[in-house]
Amino acid sequence: MGRSLSTRTEKSSKVVKALLKEIIPRFGLPDSIESNNRPAFVSEITQKVSKIVGIKWRLHMAWRPQASGKVGKMKHTLKKNIAKLCQEAHLHWDQAFLIALLRIRVAPRSGIQLSPYKIVYRYQFQVTSRVSDMCIDKKNPEGKNMCNI
Repeated sequence: MGRSLSTRTEKSSKVVKALLKEIIPRFGLPDSIESNNRPAFVSEITQKVSKIVGIKWRLHMAWRPQASGKVGKMKHTLKKNIAKLCQEAHLHWDQAFLIALLRIRVAPRSGIQLSPYKIVYRYQFQVTSRVSDMCIDKKNPEGKNMCNI
């Protein structure tokens, strides 16, 4: 399952911190990570930590979508979702980022009819009644926009 994190700066310390505090505790050790060859990903500290924990880092050329394959496709899907959320729900991109990730994670994949969320957590993502009520409430046009997305 793909994982995306946004950070204020692109530094190797942020990459290592996200790996050790966000990805590994939540999902376990990945076999490999795909990324471009930007300095934050090829730095000595990032590569050493990856080697210590046994993760293969698969680098591809930046700005060359053919080299990135799945990463490029997911990046395109994520950008498209963020743009739609920003436009239709009047959100700033950093507010739309996590919602866009959630939408991608809970959507079933066509080949297997399972969402990444269901594969990881073994049950379908549930929308609480409070969110559903917000969508139905005609007095809340912002909620209505969110539910139409």
